[in-house]
Amino acid sequence: ETADEMTNLQDEIEAKGLWDLDSQVDQAMDALNCPPDEADVTKLSGGEQQMLAVARILRTGADILLLDEISEGLAPVIVQALARMITQLHDEQGRITIPGFYDTVRVYDAATRKAMNAIPYDEESYKKELDLKALKGEEGYTTIERVGIRPCLDVNGIWGGYTGEGAKTVLPSKAHAKISMRLVPDQDYKIATKQLMDHLQSLTPPTMRIEMRDLHGGPWGLTPMQGRAFHAAQQAFEHVWNKAPVPVFDGGSIPIVSVMGKALGVDVVLLGFGLHSDAIHSPNEHFTVSHIPKGIATVLEFYKQFAAA
Repeated sequence: ETADEMTNLQDEIEAKGLWDLDSQVDQAMDALNCPPDEADVTKLSGGEQQMLAVARILRTGADILLLDEISEGLAPVIVQALARMITQLHDEQGRITIPGFYDTVRVYDAATRKAMNAIPYDEESYKKELDLKALKGEEGYTTIERVGIRPCLDVNGIWGGYTGEGAKTVLPSKAHAKISMRLVPDQDYKIATKQLMDHLQSLTPPTMRIEMRDLHGGPWGLTPMQGRAFHAAQQAFEHVWNKAPVPVFDGGSIPIVSVMGKALGVDVVLLGFGLHSDAIHSPNEHFTVSHIPKGIATVLEFYKQFAAA
């Protein structure tokens, strides 16, 4: 049995041309002027990384290698194809084109929408804070409604091909994108994720193969504006800040809120002390120092009001 296994192994090695593996690697490295194999290399430059990639391709016995202008305009360009797929995720009216995506989105009556838009808000100041010339979104809804009661889909990053210094006319074999969705009441993030993946699969051209990963997600959360906890929060803010708080719908990624509320059977109230100008998650994120002691005082007052309610 062992002899038969050895014979089969030798036949496989010979069929794949692996007897002279070291020679093939040496030839590829010499052709590309790579460093000696015994060299102590701890960091590769962009050019050396490219040479290593080409060496690997040569070793695998590729039938064709798209390296320069002779194949440009003929082969499918992955980055452009991915970009076209992404642009098809919204229509001209700013609506998300995923089939079934809006089926469970909660619809609010005219009175609720009117009350929502009655809060103090200046669009010009808002654009100035965000350093934007214009605001875009789903047609038929105000900026306040888009942020609070309408879902959105965004591309957080896209990359592919050569991104180093200088120019290289090598056609990329892979392209990547990161996409996120902010969901609203009554949407299921697991269903929405599957809907997105199915839609992207349907948009994938036959010249491409797509791989998708679900990185993370969480259920929606909404704090009722009635009840002991919400009333205590209102009283605490008014007591410390000398102003009545204005309840708003707002989007955020804090999955623990709904999980905690469901697990404990209670309403979860978020006490926020930041401003729109804090530039959260950006390189210059900051927080107003004077809000720290007032925030602490508000939390203490909340406990007092909650206990007395």
